[in-house]
Amino acid sequence: MPPRRATPQQPTRRIETRPTARSVDSVRVSSQYRALRQLGKPIEDGVAWPRPMCPFCWEGHVAFSEPSTDEDSASKRARANEYWEPEWISGRFISAGRCDNPECEQTVKSFGVYSVGETTRHEIPQYSAFYRVEYLSPALKLLALPEDVPGDVDDAIERAERVLFLDPGLAATALRASVERFLTHVGIPSERDNGGFMTLDARLKEWKRQTGHDRAAALFLAVKWIGNRGTHEVSDLSVDDVIDGAEFIGEAFHALFTSPGLDARAQSVNERKGHPHKVLPHRRTRSR
Repeated sequence: MPPRRATPQQPTRRIETRPTARSVDSVRVSSQYRALRQLGKPIEDGVAWPRPMCPFCWEGHVAFSEPSTDEDSASKRARANEYWEPEWISGRFISAGRCDNPECEQTVKSFGVYSVGETTRHEIPQYSAFYRVEYLSPALKLLALPEDVPGDVDDAIERAERVLFLDPGLAATALRASVERFLTHVGIPSERDNGGFMTLDARLKEWKRQTGHDRAAALFLAVKWIGNRGTHEVSDLSVDDVIDGAEFIGEAFHALFTSPGLDARAQSVNERKGHPHKVLPHRRTRSR
């Protein structure tokens, strides 16, 4: 029997707001976004590589080694041309990274392409290699989600992480799918009562109407617009755009799953004026 479609009479599934987010502070999250943005741009030879958070322990940072290069065969053949210039050099590279947490030491391999161009880091123009990351294994984390976020939502974000550098458009589409999956999880249908398709815009409006989560809905809507650009056959999305979307999702889920629990705890402290919880005295049972 197919699953029953939610109807307007059925209440939207309430979100549990237990304060059980993973212990990841905002400083580390900001550091991770900064490292990912740097990895999304060409890295010049001789310039220190960014040190992202370890995708395994989320405690240490990944330090990458000097890239090992392999010039493309077409690039090698081009050297025979009498008009050859260093800018014609291109190839592929691999760089091995390792987590600096001695209790982890997870390895992370970086793969990509390199080319040669003029550098502006010196007073006299010189040539330098520039590395562009396409793939990392294992993939780096975009988000540290609260533990109460549904698993299928986390799965969609993991897909975005795997293709972040190789295909930002596809990564943005995966982030958009995570919003769709979240709405399905909380009972907002993807089809209307007449069987017609319900757009993500309409689903977000209905969820906002039922729950009053205006700010989270606005953040999810921004992710939707970024994802829409990613679905185009020729997408102009950058890694920066995808990371923007990830930040929006992270902030929305923080507001939904973590902040209410923290607010309740703060209110409890305020009501007690900082005093500890009252503990009822142990009542002795009278022996007979």
